[in-house]
Amino acid sequence: MSKILTIIAGLIIIMSSCQKNQTGKETLEANSQEFKEVKIEGVVTNPKGDEVTVSLTRLHYTMPKQIVSSKIDENGHFSLIIPLEQATEALLMEGKERTTLFLSPGDELKVTLDANQFDESLKYEGKGAEVNNYLAKKALKGEELGKNVTGNIYELEPLNFQNTLNERYLQLKELYKSYFQGKTAPTEFATYEMAQLKSTKAVQFGNYADYHKYYTKKESVELPEGFDDFKKDINYNDDKALISPAYRNLVNSYSLQLYSEETKEKPKTEQEYTDRRLKLNAHIKEKFTGSVQEYLLATNILSQISYTEAAILGDQINEFKNAFSKSLFLATINEKFDKWRKLAPGMKAPDFKYDTPEGKEVALSELKGKVVYIDVWASWCGPCKREMPFSKEISDKFIDQKDVVFMYVSVDDEEEDWRKYMEKNKEPHGLNLWAKGWSEIADEYLISSIPRYILVGKDGKIISSRAPRPSSGEVEELIKSHLNENS
Repeated sequence: MSKILTIIAGLIIIMSSCQKNQTGKETLEANSQEFKEVKIEGVVTNPKGDEVTVSLTRLHYTMPKQIVSSKIDENGHFSLIIPLEQATEALLMEGKERTTLFLSPGDELKVTLDANQFDESLKYEGKGAEVNNYLAKKALKGEELGKNVTGNIYELEPLNFQNTLNERYLQLKELYKSYFQGKTAPTEFATYEMAQLKSTKAVQFGNYADYHKYYTKKESVELPEGFDDFKKDINYNDDKALISPAYRNLVNSYSLQLYSEETKEKPKTEQEYTDRRLKLNAHIKEKFTGSVQEYLLATNILSQISYTEAAILGDQINEFKNAFSKSLFLATINEKFDKWRKLAPGMKAPDFKYDTPEGKEVALSELKGKVVYIDVWASWCGPCKREMPFSKEISDKFIDQKDVVFMYVSVDDEEEDWRKYMEKNKEPHGLNLWAKGWSEIADEYLISSIPRYILVGKDGKIISSRAPRPSSGEVEELIKSHLNENS
């Protein structure tokens, strides 16, 4: 296992009795080692919530969240202890406010903040304070630079966008240089921050053409010569830079871009995207090395889970295990793949139980004897809402059939948002349940994006864990084809 991936992923949080443990089921290899501690304590004036939370940045969104929380006492005081093996980025959150931290083993931070002026009031003292005071200043500088642009930055014409981002990058780089003038920034932080600055700029340039067309409603955009020539100097095989989330995002996007340019493939359907990811592994092995190759192969596999046929994906996983037998991705890959195999057609549908708007608990298992079409959605999800009229059209055709249920499971974080949407829009039409956020249904059915549709037969077994959307024109016939099956 490469050192850099140990640095990024070798993080386990051990909680005291007053803190919430959200590490999930995964046990990383580093768990058996001796951990140093990061201590964070402080005082919040005018708190907006009742706790302060620190969330460590994950290697991949499918990996378990690693979160530590501390209640704020009547004097505004909070205290956190985080066992930590290696340096990492993190988020400190209070109420709806958040700020980026960079934590290293042995740090002892003392924080003061006024929640009424969160960014302006943040101050750190103690070991580790210098880099985090810099990040606080960087956040303020970013806000200041953002005010120089009216509207969305991607609405700017190419040359204006280019000049604006170049100037923003130079000013942030100058802030770093002036802040640490006469000082030596910790090596890992210097690597992290330089990679963050360069990669964030590169990602924004990479997004420009598509985002500009979207926001301006234009069909095309002509980029000036040399628009993003600076990207030619980026090292896409920099193992140490993987400590930066922005760099990880960049190399992932770059690998897909490079593959598309070389193959000329332009996938449009879900199946075409799945086929592309299957072929992407060979490309990654050819173009990337070391820890970057390990990272890209692992993220590609994790992205395929819940899309690709289990037998095919199993071969890829075995190849990855042989190449990276001690990779810290393996625990998550194995866990997710085991769940995916259990979601194959004919397997028993994982049960869940949630409340209706009237407060009655309903479990999926209680609906045995009926064909159940499950729609996992949220009030903030545009694509989910666009499918609702199509769903109503289909459900109306089965309105007199007692052995068909259209179940709508909301993953809204707030119950009020769920209720307000239903009251205002008089939809969804069917059995409505609130999952209280991304709870066990998302975990058990490997749901990482919505809308998601699942079809369960009368026997309580899965017909499809990735059923067609209502707008596909396939749902009605699919349901009818399973109505005569015995429960």
